[in-house]
Amino acid sequence: MHNSIKFLPMFIIATLLSSCIGNGKSVRSGLSRIAAPVTLGVARKQYEEAYFDIPGSRNWVALTIDDAPNSDSTPEILQLLAASSGNPHATFFIAGEDGAENPHLLLAIKDGGHELGNHGFDDAPSSQMGLTEFVANVEKSHRILLDYWDEDDRKWFRPSDDRFTKQQAKYLKNVRNYEIALGNAYPFDYKDNNVPAAVRHIKRFVKPGSIIILHDGPEQGARTVQILEQILPWLQEQGYSVKTLSELLENGT
Repeated sequence: MHNSIKFLPMFIIATLLSSCIGNGKSVRSGLSRIAAPVTLGVARKQYEEAYFDIPGSRNWVALTIDDAPNSDSTPEILQLLAASSGNPHATFFIAGEDGAENPHLLLAIKDGGHELGNHGFDDAPSSQMGLTEFVANVEKSHRILLDYWDEDDRKWFRPSDDRFTKQQAKYLKNVRNYEIALGNAYPFDYKDNNVPAAVRHIKRFVKPGSIIILHDGPEQGARTVQILEQILPWLQEQGYSVKTLSELLENGT
């Protein structure tokens, strides 16, 4: 009996790891998913300038796609959204470097009724940049996106490593009038190829007003298609409508 009691906590931990990691592909991703409630609470306090969710009067959630566009996966994501019931819309956070190389995809995103957000120019971690470097990085993407924004469009920014400094936030909000978006339904999909774990994570954390974070890109985009093939029908079954960040904010204000 004594040995059984000692074994029980180990069994619970192993079960949680198996559920969140799946096939042992990425312990780091699995631990991130397990720790998500704690880290989310800490992040809300540290990055109070950002939206993690936007509760409102309706069962709406925002779908956001980082690291867009990609010549292979972005058309697949757009096609899936267009073919899905409920007319889902998404906010695509554009890496300016990739956007400059694929202007037709930026136009396709806009023409599909979706929204373009600023994700910086490249993959350099935002939080590790000094203010001068950060501003230059944001401005390079800003100039590219101006051709696809209408004058009254709300402008969104998401830092490339989901972190930012107080100085960076002041520049974004006071100088460029950006809203900063993070999220509360983030399955760490860019870290591993565990689609079932990502789907379970989103189902666990989504609620009215949630901001879902997924990724575009050579490998990540293909995973996002697989995740969305399962998540979009489930969200509709649960009574959710999938919107852009701006639509969600308008509903919550």
